[in-house]
Amino acid sequence: MRWARQTSIGAVSVAVALAASACGSLGEPYLGSFPTSSTSPIENEPSAADGGSSSSGDPGGFAVEALPPRPPDYLPSIVVISGEGIGLIERRSSGPERFSDLIPLALSGLAGPEPDPEPEPEPEETTTTAPPVFGTSSSSSTIITTTTEPEPQIQWTEVHDDLFGGLVLQADTGEIMWFPGTGGEPRMVEVEGELLEVGFAAGTPETLSIRAGQITRTRLIDNDVVPFAALQLGEEIVDLSSSGAIVAIARSDDACGSVSFLRSDGMPLTIDPFGVIACDQNSRPTVGAVALSPDGEAVAYTLIEYREDGVELETTLRAVELTSGAQILDQPIGASGEVVESLAFDGSTAVVLRRSSSSSNVVVATADSVEVIPLDLDIIPRAVTFARIPLSNNLVE
Repeated sequence: MRWARQTSIGAVSVAVALAASACGSLGEPYLGSFPTSSTSPIENEPSAADGGSSSSGDPGGFAVEALPPRPPDYLPSIVVISGEGIGLIERRSSGPERFSDLIPLALSGLAGPEPDPEPEPEPEETTTTAPPVFGTSSSSSTIITTTTEPEPQIQWTEVHDDLFGGLVLQADTGEIMWFPGTGGEPRMVEVEGELLEVGFAAGTPETLSIRAGQITRTRLIDNDVVPFAALQLGEEIVDLSSSGAIVAIARSDDACGSVSFLRSDGMPLTIDPFGVIACDQNSRPTVGAVALSPDGEAVAYTLIEYREDGVELETTLRAVELTSGAQILDQPIGASGEVVESLAFDGSTAVVLRRSSSSSNVVVATADSVEVIPLDLDIIPRAVTFARIPLSNNLVE
């Protein structure tokens, strides 16, 4: 289950210049330099098959939007939020060291939300008495000291790739910040509520957030806000994923929940890649997480079985093609008491944040394997996602 957070805003100032080599002209420091049409020349690039760009798919009679291609030899890195900050795990195709150590991202310049102005601390006076010296009387001296409170450190709770080499982050106080992949200055996303996803529609990236049961779309380049969809009475949001102008919404209700697919304008799509899903226990959502591939042509999701007391008994991770329902992967991902809290999918590989009462793990699943990425004992992951194209070296400490 997700939870709502209230917001209070503060300024964040740090220059993040993302490399132009990641996606051609996107290195220009201009926030509006995103492609503006799904009919750009990059549609026919061969990288469309690995999540780069495609408008040939037509799920439910609606063409997906085009995205800039990712490098053909690039395996999407894993972005991890922990109590220590934000880090990156790089992936390799094979070998015993297929996952790198957690590489810190250089966001230490972030000041975080500014607290309300407070009066300057009063100086403290300390009086000391020196021992008497022969031939003199005892004397005392006063030392005045001033103490200052340390600056608060920002704590991120949610992270999403902006699909162009940048990141969108939400703090525990509710602030949502965008670090563009185009070389522009970090900026605040002026929307209240909980950050659910970063998608791509009408040629530009956007956030999807929820507040008081209303899901809204906010365009990153200009903070233009458009209502998207509303939950019905008794429904709660379980998860949401957006890609290629398609949005998947998993809801809970008084039965076993539901998953619907919508266009970016909120109109429903007539696609059902899941088929019949068993409903063993009412008031518990059978589908616990959803994640569309970057090209919008496949979807990963979790199926949950519950114990009689409502605790998760077993969780299975599946991925299918969106229009045909053809299976891509089917793996057990959680045992009794283990909850999947984050899910991202790159078209063939899924990354999961799996949490229990005693541990929190980053898990990578493919059609052939499920592997827990080893992390230092003092690193407790809070959220994970994929970086669809390489992040800039400027972000690495």
